[in-house]
Amino acid sequence: MAEVWLGYDPGLEREVAIKTLRLEYCEDAQYRYRFLREARVAARLHHTHTVTIYEVGEEGSLAYLVMEYV
Repeated sequence: MAEVWLGYDPGLEREVAIKTLRLEYCEDAQYRYRFLREARVAARLHHTHTVTIYEVGEEGSLAYLVMEYV
């Protein structure tokens, strides 16, 4: 359903993981809803065994979330 990429946040000088909804699912409202719901739920979690979500957004039809790189 998604792909994860290694990215870099130049403002904070750190590596991040960027998770994007796969292109074939970007136009499907149900997949977009599930992806963004996952991001909202994950952002509420605070535990040593989960990654921190830094940002969630959409660029055109592409939904993404930026999270802690482990």
